[in-house]
Amino acid sequence: AESLIMTKEHLIDTYGPVILPTLARRTRVCTYDRAGDGLSDARPASVRPLTGATQARELHTLLTVIRAGPPYVLAGHSYGGMISREFAALYPGQVAGMALVDASSEPEVAVYDRLHAGPWIDGTVQPTANQRIDIHATVRELERAPSLGRMPLIVITAGILQDRWLKTVPVLEATAQARLALLSADSIHVLDR
Repeated sequence: AESLIMTKEHLIDTYGPVILPTLARRTRVCTYDRAGDGLSDARPASVRPLTGATQARELHTLLTVIRAGPPYVLAGHSYGGMISREFAALYPGQVAGMALVDASSEPEVAVYDRLHAGPWIDGTVQPTANQRIDIHATVRELERAPSLGRMPLIVITAGILQDRWLKTVPVLEATAQARLALLSADSIHVLDR
């Protein structure tokens, strides 16, 4: 896979029909819709607050129920990158590696706040009050998370910013992506042109 080079649009178009089946020939691949998103049921109303750690625990429960045992290699795109990092913080002995694909990170939250981008909402299946992510609590959780040590980490960053808010701060966004690669002493940072 080291020689696989794709544009972001190509990655999105080929992820389900090409990349996942190719990976599945060599290992078990699991994808899921977070509670309240896509085909998943809404999470119970009693689950509050909604943070990255909450969602990491939900993912861990799902993996346990389907008997997908560790070690895991997590791939997180956008906000899913924050959840992947939370999962690694909560279950460090169970994560063998991680890929962060244009992953969101702490420095971006202040940009969204400053530009009034609106709340972080997770879920479209009968949205309820507990679908609103407490992004500031998630940031605090990630700030307290232990280092990834030498966990293999690949950070893939889009060469062309698509996000309308992050386009306004390209240097901050580039720095935030580079910062993600510093989370592990065994990382690769790839710029997807």
